Parts: sequence; C-alpha cells; structure tokens
Amino acid sequence: MKLSDLTSTHPPISERIRILRNMTHGASFQNYSASYSDTTGRKTIVPPAALTEKEDIELRQAAAETKKKPQQKNQLHQVGDIMRRVNGFLFLSCACGLKMKVPPNFKAAGVTCPKCGKILQLPKK
Repeated sequence: MKLSDLTSTHPPISERIRILRNMTHGASFQNYSASYSDTTGRKTIVPPAALTEKEDIELRQAAAETKKKPQQKNQLHQVGDIMRRVNGFLFLSCACGLKMKVPPNFKAAGVTCPKCGKILQLPKK
C-alpha cells in the first residue's frame, strides 16, 4: 500500500487504477462492477438500480484520436494564416527559420527576430 492510499478516499488510488485497467470490455456500470469484484474480491459498490439498466459503453482505441490532432492543428494554423492575410498582415521569414506575422498597424521600419536577434526590414508600402 502506498502512502497516498492512506490519505485517499475509498477505494485507494492504487486499487482504483487496478480496477480501471481490468475494465477491458467496456465502461458501463456493469463492467465497473464486474472489474471491482474481480480485482478486490469484495461485493460490488455500484447500487443495484444502476446495474439493472442495460448500457453498452465501448472503449475507444487510443490510436484513433492521436492521428487526427496534428492534422486539425495544421488546419487551424492554415485558417488563421488566411484570415491574417485577408486582414493585411505581413509574413516575414528570418534566416534562422522563424516565421513572423506582422500586423498591418505596426509602425516601425524593422522587426527584431525573437529567436536570433536579427533585425528584419519591413518592405515599403
């Protein structure tokens, strides 16, 4: 038993983790109840009223969601860049590889690159 288990509410954290890892068929009350009984050897803590209703909550695959996120993030960047171009933003690329977006109301003649410190001159309008 870990120290955190002594100060936690019931069941202890390490036991909760074992119960959740044992839930391989779904995430319903019935699945939790069966996993709890298998893991602890004790009677279920889920109220009987919750176990009478039939519910099927399947577990999703972890890899399915992770493939979509980089694509969604890239799409958000592209949409943001399009909106900035429409609103008159200037796009500058520094020799160090950093890409900067300069708002149309920026008044200085140049921009200092925050990555390498090089001063980039803004084109005349």
